[in-house]
Amino acid sequence: QGPPISSLLLIGEGRKEGCWSWIPGLQSFRASRTGSLAAKSMVDGDKEAAKAQIQGQGGGAASEDVEVSLSGASKAAPLHNTPHQTAIDDAAGADAVEGAGCRDREVEMRTVGGDGGGEVFVDEIINEIGWGWYQKKLLVLCGAGWAADIMDLQVMAFLLPTLKTEWEEPMSTLSLAPSATFVGMLFGSIVWGVASDRIGRKPAFTATSMWAGTFGLLCASSTGVGSLVLWRLLMGFGLGGNLAVDFSLFMEFVPTNVRGKFTTILTVFATLGSLATAALAWLLMDTWGWRVYVLVCSSPGILVGVARSFMEESPHFLAAQGRGDEAVAVLGKVAASNGEAAAARFRAVSGGVSVVSDAVSKVSGVRELVAVLSHPELRPRLVMMSCSWFSLSFGFYGFSVWGPSYFEERGFETGSTYQAITASVICQLPGTALAALLVESVGRRILLVAFSIGCAIAVSGVAIFPSHSLMLLFSLALNFCTAALWAVTYTHTPEVFPTHVRTTCMGVCSCVARIAGITVSVLGGSLLTTSLEASIGSYAVAYGVVAVLSFVMKLDMTGKNLSQPSSFREEGS
Repeated sequence: QGPPISSLLLIGEGRKEGCWSWIPGLQSFRASRTGSLAAKSMVDGDKEAAKAQIQGQGGGAASEDVEVSLSGASKAAPLHNTPHQTAIDDAAGADAVEGAGCRDREVEMRTVGGDGGGEVFVDEIINEIGWGWYQKKLLVLCGAGWAADIMDLQVMAFLLPTLKTEWEEPMSTLSLAPSATFVGMLFGSIVWGVASDRIGRKPAFTATSMWAGTFGLLCASSTGVGSLVLWRLLMGFGLGGNLAVDFSLFMEFVPTNVRGKFTTILTVFATLGSLATAALAWLLMDTWGWRVYVLVCSSPGILVGVARSFMEESPHFLAAQGRGDEAVAVLGKVAASNGEAAAARFRAVSGGVSVVSDAVSKVSGVRELVAVLSHPELRPRLVMMSCSWFSLSFGFYGFSVWGPSYFEERGFETGSTYQAITASVICQLPGTALAALLVESVGRRILLVAFSIGCAIAVSGVAIFPSHSLMLLFSLALNFCTAALWAVTYTHTPEVFPTHVRTTCMGVCSCVARIAGITVSVLGGSLLTTSLEASIGSYAVAYGVVAVLSFVMKLDMTGKNLSQPSSFREEGS
């Protein structure tokens, strides 16, 4: 028995990827010259020459079994009696070919078993579907949840000065509230991170937002430090989980060539959340009171949680669980949402294949975390990333939580402080934009080092110069660099871990970040009382540590697929 009837679709798109081909059949091979000659022959209307060129390369099929169809070549008759031909014709019609543009380009020819004999990684199908409407919706939804969580997290920075006066409590006592938030986030990041790798991204994605929003609203009912600490503790449990899941879910739907850019853009919503928190404090605190302010800041989380329930499960997660058919179904919905061209490309590449991820998970819960810590490559990677997250969070949360109090200690009036913080937050937008512009071309690692150094210099300037104008100037620079640094960090971190432990490792990093938050919440008040300069100077040292760690850890996933053959496949480790 010879091989099944096969069809070769040559598509030259005149874009960066150049010409590409899918051959339902037997094998994979790369043939720049052969592909270019075959495409040229089709453009010239010589189908027999194209068949001979492909056959001569070792296509593996008998001459009569090889058919070539090229969209845009008017002399090439379409075929209708071969497997997958409908999908191929649809794809060819959707992506009109500029034949001359593919003559000098390399053609990637991959065979995909029409009877299920081949494997395709999730990223390969996502790359063919491309960026479209579904990813845009997910960007807004993940971003809205990210903004809502940032609002819930940073609201305490503006409550502390007011509660100090209203409740007549010392700052050391009030600092228990932000500390409780970080304790909740510590446990939430681990629990929800592991849960997301076991039960799925979507359930964790939905539940964490609803949880955080609900207990955030209850904070407005606080009558003293005790009740506020309780509600913040429970709210933090949800916040910690969302921060661990949000970025992992988003990037698992995004094509490789734009993954860094759009994951970085996702962090713009954190800036918008910070800006909204500062602006609402300016507008509401003195007029309507802190309880109304808390209610307004916590409400978006509930709405986001409801909207999240309508999104799809991550195809990377499904494939990692061995649920390839479900992953294909999800990818089909994504392709359909992105339009007929994307749907046609999906049908052309997905028929009769097994969809796989970079690893298949066979352990659960604590055992999964132990497996990560015992892996010779993952363990040092996780340790260094965790140390980097601790240092970055120490510097960031330290200035975010105690910044308003620091400005007031240096002579800023309350209204002026809110305006200064709002202006500083606005500077996060161009910082994130710069990171998005450079993250694919310059690379993650270089940007991490550069922006960390920028943060260290800026925060040192806030501590050193007594002038209010210079303090504000360096504060603006700090927010610019901090936004860019977080944007690249949230892009880089989930990329360096395989799918089956991605959110678990993100949860560990997030957990370590919460430990830093707890530490700075407790020490920050004491440092402010002892020495303003020492308080802010410690944050500069923390940013310097991030720069060193980023330089030492040389791993950079710029331009690489999330799912690709690796030593992290459990069946081989």
